[in-house]
Amino acid sequence: VRMYESDIGDDVECVFAGADKHTENTIAKGGEGLDAEAVAHLARAQIASSLRSYSPLRTCMLLAGMIPSSSALIPKLYWLDEYGSLQTIKYGSHGYGSNFALSILDRGYNENMSRKDAATLIRNCFQQLRVR
Repeated sequence: VRMYESDIGDDVECVFAGADKHTENTIAKGGEGLDAEAVAHLARAQIASSLRSYSPLRTCMLLAGMIPSSSALIPKLYWLDEYGSLQTIKYGSHGYGSNFALSILDRGYNENMSRKDAATLIRNCFQQLRVR
């Protein structure tokens, strides 16, 4: 499942085109496809290599997915910027209002949050962005 919101959707589609090609090849060879970590690294490589071209990709993204471990699936969130920097993070934001959202997330995030608390925290971020 892939969802994104961007002013420059064509750039995001271009980033994921390489991941789609690798996924199709892996599945065709009898594999299960790519996990979120592999897609994040492919997206990073695509963005970084485009910097040296005539039409660099101008996109920032948060990429989330589940990484298989020995006992269960572990949620992961990756932060990518337009320069090809890739970081694993607990929470994140991009864009003009990201400073406001990140300050609320810094203050309110807790590793052991309930789903209800997480939803309230996100609502607080959106409320702050509406005010600003």
